[in-house]
Amino acid sequence: MGVVGSSEDCYRGPIFGIRNVPGFLFAPQALGSDLQQEVAYRSVTEYCEAPHKTNLEIYTSQNENNGDGDNQHDDSNHDELSPRTTKTTTAIATPRMWDLWKAHQSHHQSMDSSNNNLKKNGETTTKRHKSSQPHATPSLKAPASHSSSSSVPPPPPSTERHRSFEKLAWSSMGYHYDWTARSYNKQLKSSMPELIQKLTVLFARTSLRVEKGQREGVDGGNVTSSSSTYPDEDDFSYIATASIVNFYSMKSIMGGHRDDSEFALDKPIVSISVGLSAVFLLGGKTKEDDVIPLIIRSGDVLCLGGDCRLNYHGMARLLPSTITTTTISPVIIDDGTSPSDPTIEENTKVTLATLGYHRDHHGRSDVGGVDVDDDPVRFNEDMEYVKIFLADHRLNINVRQVYPEDVDENKEEPSSS
Repeated sequence: MGVVGSSEDCYRGPIFGIRNVPGFLFAPQALGSDLQQEVAYRSVTEYCEAPHKTNLEIYTSQNENNGDGDNQHDDSNHDELSPRTTKTTTAIATPRMWDLWKAHQSHHQSMDSSNNNLKKNGETTTKRHKSSQPHATPSLKAPASHSSSSSVPPPPPSTERHRSFEKLAWSSMGYHYDWTARSYNKQLKSSMPELIQKLTVLFARTSLRVEKGQREGVDGGNVTSSSSTYPDEDDFSYIATASIVNFYSMKSIMGGHRDDSEFALDKPIVSISVGLSAVFLLGGKTKEDDVIPLIIRSGDVLCLGGDCRLNYHGMARLLPSTITTTTISPVIIDDGTSPSDPTIEENTKVTLATLGYHRDHHGRSDVGGVDVDDDPVRFNEDMEYVKIFLADHRLNINVRQVYPEDVDENKEEPSSS
């Protein structure tokens, strides 16, 4: 059973919609910086590791023959890249991708320092291979290593190079999508992190509350109004049972698609973004309908529910960190006016404390999952690496409820078209 909550568990910050697109909600800058950091850290250290499923489990010789393994997503009916023919690999204990990536960053930083020292001494250096260039934004540098050794750390072993963020496109938590059957399989699942459940249920219930308010004419669906009363708790029931984490780099795109494989289509999809800004494309019921482009930034949350639940949508591209964007996208709210005040009050943002978590004086949270290193210096180092990672990546976590609460476990599921 997932996190459920009460009718009071709704987001209290500003929410906008698009005129003539009922069911679409946009909460700009809704996540506090501490929550963004926590979501990013968990995504790169925990959510992309076993027992959760990733596209890297389907690493094939076809990928190698086709060139690079960039995480460009197909135009499919789901927010994942469809797997290809599998290649058998030997099951061995492997380090986390996060640790491999940090080793890469540290190695490149050390190589740069060594070459700079050689140049200062008047010595010549050989031209480095293209792949040895650091991936981080020039203004961000990998933190100094705790190792007492002054030698340059080696790059990851060749046997682990396929387990990298350069090749990682997505990971799935909760119910996994079966690409062979083109449907969900109840036997294929991993646990849903409590943090993601709490966060998405908050916004899903907000979406359901607004939808009901608009449908019944209750104060325009205003979730903050004390005059809005809804006695039926079942109207806001939402259980987050499946999540897909998309790992976007500057080369990534997401083709136009709609999420129609779930059985609980009356429940919204909640989409959370952390990292680089992106151009989100919202379409209509068919691919021939006009597309509305929106700038989505770190900390923004989208909800696709109600009449918008099956609308086509995609991601055109990421925006470099050098591009400055305004605080609120040029969307139209329900009364037909444009947002006049782009300032989002800090006390309305969702933080770790909002969700019932705490941080110690070093900044470490009590969120469950991957254990944070007891060494606070090591923890701070990790947080610096998270900043480097987010300087040229975007993390998008979209969550949905797959089955209705009263689904008959023994009932044959309808076939997926």
